[in-house]
Amino acid sequence: MDGDGTEDLVTGSFGGVLYVLYGRDGRDAGGLRQFAPPVVLSDLTGDPLCMGMYRTAGASADAVRPGAKDERARMLTAVPFDWDGDGDLDLVAGESDGRIMLFENDGTKTEPEFLPVPKKIRAGRKSLWVRSGHSMMTLGDWTGDGLLDVISGSRNGAVFLWAGVEPPSEGTGPAFAKPVKLIDDHEESEAAAPASGPARYTQPHLADLDGDGRPELLVGDFRMESSKGETETRKAHGFIWVYRRPKH
Repeated sequence: MDGDGTEDLVTGSFGGVLYVLYGRDGRDAGGLRQFAPPVVLSDLTGDPLCMGMYRTAGASADAVRPGAKDERARMLTAVPFDWDGDGDLDLVAGESDGRIMLFENDGTKTEPEFLPVPKKIRAGRKSLWVRSGHSMMTLGDWTGDGLLDVISGSRNGAVFLWAGVEPPSEGTGPAFAKPVKLIDDHEESEAAAPASGPARYTQPHLADLDGDGRPELLVGDFRMESSKGETETRKAHGFIWVYRRPKH
């Protein structure tokens, strides 16, 4: 995020703000990469980057971004990417309402300055939006055509793909096709059947696990299971599901 040559970690939060953990040189005794403590990512005015409601660590009450379209939006997440091809990192963000928006970097690669109001990302005439909410997304080339794709999970468990149709160019972001559903919604009746597929609040990620040059789709989920005996108990946990891209 700061252009110093070390990898940084950007993470969202239920509270609706983004944090960055700046990478440090070297590794620990176990070979793990080291990071500085998290700091809140701010816009160029100094306020926390958010889409609606937010609460920073240590705050006693929620706050709302002035002019927010949905004051209830929180659970913010983001992926750094040079969206407009100008050489610096922008932030593609999702949140609880399901919108996928762009925080544009109006600064430089080493000194980012994010605009406070996020911009819509469109596929044709429609904005990228997960209607059931919870747009936890990842970016990458899932279709294998060399273009950027957007893949997002959802509150009801479905996973959606917006396939890229045009690459980004300086001043202009990539273009996308209409969304298609990669994974169907979770069925309530299958709550205790993990073999059926992901449950709710799905979060995708692309990674080449087997080194064949083609990414696999990893999908995390949230699952609540109940068991009835003398007293009913409920257990919350999640799985990671792996899907391989079909060969053409």
